Amino acid sequence: QKDWAPLLVTANVINQVCRQLAAEKNEDLLQEALQSLIEVASVEPDFFKQQLQQAMEPAKLLVEIINTRSVFEPGLRNLALEWIVTFLEKKHKWLTKQLPAFAQLALEACMSMMAEVEDGEEELRIWAERMDDEEGDEDEDELFHAGEETIDRIADALPMETISAPLCQLVGRYAAMNEWQAKHAALAAIKQTIEYVEDKSHVDQMADLLMQHLEHPHPRVRYQA
Repeated sequence: QKDWAPLLVTANVINQVCRQLAAEKNEDLLQEALQSLIEVASVEPDFFKQQLQQAMEPAKLLVEIINTRSVFEPGLRNLALEWIVTFLEKKHKWLTKQLPAFAQLALEACMSMMAEVEDGEEELRIWAERMDDEEGDEDEDELFHAGEETIDRIADALPMETISAPLCQLVGRYAAMNEWQAKHAALAAIKQTIEYVEDKSHVDQMADLLMQHLEHPHPRVRYQA
């Protein structure tokens, strides 16, 4: 810590620079900055603790990047999500005790990305063909798969009692939306986290939700259920 403690005064400046890059849509420099932030989070995650406690930054900025559809490339948004889950995995005990709101933020970011699945007859045909291919194609639905993998990592890193309430709220909220992509995301979240759920009432609720969607009009929702 003594090596980087003098640099703490630069944390807000770094965040402001990243915000400016995002506002200017300068993806090349923003990508370099995010890669550096991820490296710091993996090696010296304590560097971000003070800033997170004071203003929930850079997490708020990164969630804004994640939620900005049709502006940033998927790869950049994946990097933003990677910082969040990297920090969460490194400082899960501290977050559970000192900053429980971080888990809610992370789960919301995952669900947002998991709801980004292309719609249309051609996309459905491609998906059906992919299902027939045993190896599949992970390049399709890139954002969905990133969110799906990350929500699994969050459930693995944090105690279920810490995330069960916000997770159940998010699953219920997305399942109640009209868009099939939202329902699909809710069911995928159940699939990714059910192995960590020990409360029988929560398991029963999830099972009921799955059963309700077995006859949904959209084949991808039925398949996920």
